[in-house]
Amino acid sequence: MKSTFSALRLTSGYRSVRVLITWYTIIRDGSFCAISLTAFSLFLMTMFSGCNRGPDTTQTDASLVVLEIKTLRGPGDNLKDIIEDVGFQRLEVTSGSLIREISSMTYINEEIFIINNRDPNGHYTELLRFNNRGDFLNQVGQRGRAPGEIIDPRDLVITDTVIDVWSGLKISRFTLDGVFIEDVFPAHFAGVGFIREGDNYLMYHGATPPHMFTKRNASGNIVESYHPYDRPFETITDGDGAIRYETGVSFYSSAYDTVYAYTEAGISPSVIFNYVDTESPFQASKRAKTVPDLISSQMGILKIWNFLENKDHIFIRYSMRRDFYYILYNKNENHAYYFTGSDKCSLRGISFNNKAPVVLTDCNGLGFPYSYQEVQDDPYLRSLQLPEGSDSEDFFLVMFRLRK
Repeated sequence: MKSTFSALRLTSGYRSVRVLITWYTIIRDGSFCAISLTAFSLFLMTMFSGCNRGPDTTQTDASLVVLEIKTLRGPGDNLKDIIEDVGFQRLEVTSGSLIREISSMTYINEEIFIINNRDPNGHYTELLRFNNRGDFLNQVGQRGRAPGEIIDPRDLVITDTVIDVWSGLKISRFTLDGVFIEDVFPAHFAGVGFIREGDNYLMYHGATPPHMFTKRNASGNIVESYHPYDRPFETITDGDGAIRYETGVSFYSSAYDTVYAYTEAGISPSVIFNYVDTESPFQASKRAKTVPDLISSQMGILKIWNFLENKDHIFIRYSMRRDFYYILYNKNENHAYYFTGSDKCSLRGISFNNKAPVVLTDCNGLGFPYSYQEVQDDPYLRSLQLPEGSDSEDFFLVMFRLRK
């Protein structure tokens, strides 16, 4: 695919972000994982201004990765082959930060921003800010549709001392302290992610008609647009969005079999999903003529829920019915490791527990959200020391540091 966009040049450098995590080093020793306690600060860099082994994946060229999406018959690869350390990132819970379910997470400027689904039905989402120790600082914006209010925030971009938030059908701007500045412009169409350089915006709408991408000027006027698919239904999931990392930006939608990358050369496919055991959700939905048809078409097929990427790895979580699977693709090795949701590191009981990851940092920290009670209910995590100042009301990210 040749991009219809003139490329927005990424001129910003990255900044290192110091986040305090207590780590537990995993030492590979034969068939078991020996644990020794270490404590150090991990520098996390995000955004473009921040920090049977089945067959190997194939690459059709230097920039395109093809990943097999398949069920696993038997245990997957051993987690000790990919994990170096396990640690905790604390997130303080207060009356203003009642964390229930984290949709997405961003580390930048030594601070943490999360989109939190407070309502059990997913209708109440909010943007929360924490410092590098996990202390709650403030909420950005209040719930609502009026100026200065946000509802269902999908993505945020932080530039210097301001935050641009895509919420509903508008882009709103706030200070880091959450003070409303202005509604920048109406987005007109729903979407899941965007990038900004100067006063220009590249908006990713995912599977929302009528466009996949729109390029906008400072007034919000559409300068260019592109949509390669004729899709009759609108589909958005929490995992869809713009995935920013040290060396690039990827655009992912669960409705498609292709992930798109944004570079200085423009927009082009970067990852293709090859469904081995079932047809893909995209293929199944093309046959659907009604909404009930669309719902039934998604039954009994493999479905991707989460896609994360950094300069070294791609991490994917997918499922068929109640069985969850994970893929870790190591870019340096050009090899994909496959796991089930219950696979454990030898003898030590480390597993991903079918959970959804919320962050893959540029320093290869893979984070999964846990409540305090979930930590206590896990025999392995319960044996580790929580960060200083933690209490039973706090929320935690269990951070797996991946081998390069």
